[in-house]
Amino acid sequence: IGHSSGAEAAMRLLESGTRLRGCVLVSACHTDLGEPSEAAAGYYNRPWDWAKIRGSCDWMVQFHSDNDPFIPLETEARVVAKGLGLDCTADFRV
Repeated sequence: IGHSSGAEAAMRLLESGTRLRGCVLVSACHTDLGEPSEAAAGYYNRPWDWAKIRGSCDWMVQFHSDNDPFIPLETEARVVAKGLGLDCTADFRV
């Protein structure tokens, strides 16, 4: 289970070839959102290999709130969902 930056850590781990049985992404994004602290993490300094990420686990789900004040649904979460071939039609309010 990866939440926020932890979701990006999980995706990069899967991209590295580590196999997992399953993965739960919560509030995932694909850019550093213009935040220096996020950029410093190094997760966003290269393109995402969506196929390799998705192919490194048996199942994957993504959760995102439609009122998240930090990670936009349309420009971040839905881009991740599309890249990974996930359904992101159910938006959960927290």
